[in-house]
Amino acid sequence: MSVSKGPLARVERLLDALYSEPSLFASAEEFERANHDDLAQLTLDELDAERILARLRWAALIHHRAEPSLWLSERIARLDQAALRLRPGTRR
Repeated sequence: MSVSKGPLARVERLLDALYSEPSLFASAEEFERANHDDLAQLTLDELDAERILARLRWAALIHHRAEPSLWLSERIARLDQAALRLRPGTRR
């Protein structure tokens, strides 16, 4: 996301506090998250919670006419797939 001034800057700070994109080299955990390798360790409730947070970030970006990152778009798709696999009554 670009550095902005005014209301959009506040939205960007809020989004980063709520659901930041991982820094590839910050830690092993961030590296796993950046590559979506952490999804297998999450419970269904954790996946559902992260799906909501990721979509809030996506919606705020779209609302402010900013382009969601490729990572965020891929993360949402992978979160949906992982949750579907764990949800009772769905085919795997």
